[in-house]
Amino acid sequence: VKEQQRLSKLTPEQREEEERLKTLKAWSLLARREVPRQQRAMENARRKQVLDARRLAESCQKEARAKALRSHRDLMRVGPKIKPLVRSMTVFWRKVEKQEAERRKQAAKEAEERRRREEELREAKRQQKRLNFLLTQTELYSHFMQSKMQGGPKSADPAALPPRPPPGAAAAMEDQDDWEEAETSALVRGVEKHGEGQWKQILSDKEISAALRGRHEEDLKVKWAARQQQQEAADMAAMRKEALQEAQAAIEKQQRTISAFDSAAAQHRQQAPDAEPAPEQRQPRGEPRGEPRGEPRG
Repeated sequence: VKEQQRLSKLTPEQREEEERLKTLKAWSLLARREVPRQQRAMENARRKQVLDARRLAESCQKEARAKALRSHRDLMRVGPKIKPLVRSMTVFWRKVEKQEAERRKQAAKEAEERRRREEELREAKRQQKRLNFLLTQTELYSHFMQSKMQGGPKSADPAALPPRPPPGAAAAMEDQDDWEEAETSALVRGVEKHGEGQWKQILSDKEISAALRGRHEEDLKVKWAARQQQQEAADMAAMRKEALQEAQAAIEKQQRTISAFDSAAAQHRQQAPDAEPAPEQRQPRGEPRGEPRGEPRG
């Protein structure tokens, strides 16, 4: 009550100054007593925290050392057991690699053998066609020379006639219009690798089917047949040309032989003018003209 009476007598400025002094006194008391106490408490907590962290680090280091020691002991104990396993695994994988290399080598050898057999078969067919063609041309040439030797009308040389294109050559040329060079080479590689007629395997081959996109088995079959026909047509044209050259060479040789024989016969008649000329007799094939049968040649 006395304090209230005293405050009621003071002016507002005095009251404010008194409140300020009380606050300053309280803060001074707090700074002198509580701040050092809190500082000591924080230092003690920090010191305890550092000590706990150091103890934890030492415990972790001990545990890590113990774990490393156990791992080293386990490795030293398991090492002799691992060596035979590693050795057996190495031998196994070497064996697998060797078998794989042998399999690839065998596959390549089989592909080469298959390609060689196909090449031999094509060459045999080509030689047979060549032989048949040469026999036909020889028969025609023999008839031509027989008619010429008999003095009959001269017939046209069958070897000089233009070659007739084989059936299917025009279709083969039309079929090649929509095929590119890369597609044709891919088809040839596929046939050499998988064999002729294996169109499904050729299309399933990733290396070859990349260049044959949009092509089907029937397309490959038709294209290969057209290519074979074109190759046969080219071989036939080459054989016709070669047969024509041989026929022309044979005709020239026969003409030179006939000319030489006629010259020799004329010279022989000039050297023996008193001899009575014998009637011309028809000589059989294979004997020279102008010589009697059974007498030695002059």
